[in-house]
Amino acid sequence: MDIRWRPTELPAVDSPEIAELIFEPNWTSAYRKVIALEDQYSKDLANMLQDQHTNKDRTILEAHLMYLRVVGWLYVFEGGTCRLQLSQWILSCEDDETIIDLGRFLCEHYIRAFRKSKGRMPFDSSDPSRNYFDCQRENLDQRLVTPLDDHATAQSKAHARDNHQCAFIKWFSFSAPISQRDLPSSTKRAILRSAPALPNISRREDVQDNPDAVRVPFCALRCAHILSEPTNQDIHRSPDKRVWAASVSSIFERFGHVDICDELKGPLVHRLENIISVSHDIHDDFDNLNIWLEHVGEPDGHRYRVCGPNAIFFAATIYSDDGIIEFTTPDDNTYPLPSRKYIKLHAAACNVAHMSGAADHFDNIDRVLEEDRVLAEDGHQVFVLEHRLQQAMNTACGRP
Repeated sequence: MDIRWRPTELPAVDSPEIAELIFEPNWTSAYRKVIALEDQYSKDLANMLQDQHTNKDRTILEAHLMYLRVVGWLYVFEGGTCRLQLSQWILSCEDDETIIDLGRFLCEHYIRAFRKSKGRMPFDSSDPSRNYFDCQRENLDQRLVTPLDDHATAQSKAHARDNHQCAFIKWFSFSAPISQRDLPSSTKRAILRSAPALPNISRREDVQDNPDAVRVPFCALRCAHILSEPTNQDIHRSPDKRVWAASVSSIFERFGHVDICDELKGPLVHRLENIISVSHDIHDDFDNLNIWLEHVGEPDGHRYRVCGPNAIFFAATIYSDDGIIEFTTPDDNTYPLPSRKYIKLHAAACNVAHMSGAADHFDNIDRVLEEDRVLAEDGHQVFVLEHRLQQAMNTACGRP
């Protein structure tokens, strides 16, 4: 993994990444509180005895440090409205534990909104700063729209827009017209010539003179949602999921993304602006926040650099020599391109997840629940037990 995307200490207040904080005293004051707590927990973790009896305590400290870094790194990767809201929340917290709870809340209801769901949604949707939050969340709960099951239609349209090719490596779908057996050379030539780009192992110079010699790799083509599809899925069947989705929407609005709540509610989560055609392997990494896109070039363009800890595994197959991909469409009105706005939000969430350690946290929970099933005796998997107990407590108390 690239050192850039490992759990990392938060930048100082006067760092270039957050230089704007000095112009907002409340932002600076709130961020300093997070920095001070991070420093305190880092020292406590370093001083803790490294023996079996302290595994559980170390795991709890590591989780608290991760939650603090979720809050802190959001200051870096999100915009001014997010910083304003974070500062209001932090300054309204009664004690240090409440700030940690805020980080847990944002981890479960913001970062997770961009990640493929594996298992049940978190039940606890109570924000530590309820005076800023609950009324809005309850209103949004009433506005959520029951989704329609149109994933297949959206996938078909996205694949048509993307020429039945993975946007990253340009391999063709197994079901693409070019995959047909005994395809006439003239038809193959026409398909390859019309393709906006070809896989890096395909030679364009052979297309005209010898199309049968052109190597055409295939893949299982999938439909990746930039904002995770489960956010709006099945909310009519699960009260817990509905409350979680309302909490996610409220955070988006508080962070200044009001339009996104309306653009992607219910079946609109399947709109083409929220979908990218990708191969099966890249789909998994994209859904698990291990690959993302960062915009390059002209502000109104659609060129992106592939980033993330797992991007290196696909670097050799990215279709362009410089590792930059570009989205294209035969008709922008009928087949709109993936939204730069959604892609930027996804990239910010991915960066926060990896710089804070939340990405590893989610992966560990998935691994324990799916593979181990039994918690380790030394207590170092206490975060999974905490996750389950929180669900049980909220259910027993009648909380969402």
